[in-house]
Amino acid sequence: MELRMCRDWVWLGILLGSLPLSGQIRGPMVGWVWDSRQECIRPVLGIAGSSVLGKAIDAGGPVKQAAISGREEFAVVLLGEAMTARVVDLRLVETPSRPLGAPDGAQQIVLSPRGEAAVLLYSDPTVARVVAGLPSQPAIIREIDLSVEGLPARAAISDDGTLLALAYPEQKQVTFVDEHLNRIQLPEQIVVRSLSFLEKSGKLLIAGEDGVTLVQGAPVNLQSQRIWETSSHAVAGLSENRILLVDPAIQSVVEVNLEAGSLRVAQCPCAPTAIVRMSGNGIFRLTEVSAEPLWLLEVTEAGLRTVFVPPDAGLALE
Repeated sequence: MELRMCRDWVWLGILLGSLPLSGQIRGPMVGWVWDSRQECIRPVLGIAGSSVLGKAIDAGGPVKQAAISGREEFAVVLLGEAMTARVVDLRLVETPSRPLGAPDGAQQIVLSPRGEAAVLLYSDPTVARVVAGLPSQPAIIREIDLSVEGLPARAAISDDGTLLALAYPEQKQVTFVDEHLNRIQLPEQIVVRSLSFLEKSGKLLIAGEDGVTLVQGAPVNLQSQRIWETSSHAVAGLSENRILLVDPAIQSVVEVNLEAGSLRVAQCPCAPTAIVRMSGNGIFRLTEVSAEPLWLLEVTEAGLRTVFVPPDAGLALE
């Protein structure tokens, strides 16, 4: 039975790998992932529950880091040893990547929830550069000197690019920076594991050792609400009142409906480290590409379920 299942996955990979990825016609896709081992971006071909990793696309060089927008199907990448920032249109993969217009040498890229803005973090000098107009007309709209605070371990940016959140877990500190460079520190001490703004909003979700907190009113009138009481490794917003979070204690992903006060839970035989929207409707990535299966979450009206993508099945296509 196991041998037959392996053959089925291989044949599925061959079939899906033969389908075009570019232009207006292509086979079914779940989305795109960054493969840090091969330093490339790869498609996840098929549908949730029956998908494989496809061949790497040519992004113009080794992809040292990538932030992928599931909404708009593009990626901001750092290429080569110079860490050159470029934009890749994943809907037209034969098109070379385009310059982002930011200096080389960024350490980290963070996209806003809808991919309309990004922040690039640099260590020499220690600055944050905010980019708006993504993906078609990217431009640096603000540079923030972080020489006093230092390079944050986590960051998040709102879709309009006006609000930046910086997390320093060792100091249990979260700092907000607005478009006028005003800074305000969250009064609560939080060991942050994940930060995420809600779409088209200045409301911030914080996942940490002590639970999940929703913060609004930044940067002037901060108000916080604890919406989950146990440790969480990742959090993301589905809508204004629906939140997804990872609870490692029960090895599950939980959907919290703030308006109805209800929960939906999907267990995962893995260790989820992220909740990242894919281009497929209602699909989120939970783990990174590795020698282990890639785990995904599917959210539907009927409920939540976790599914896996076999590791490196796409290599069978080459």
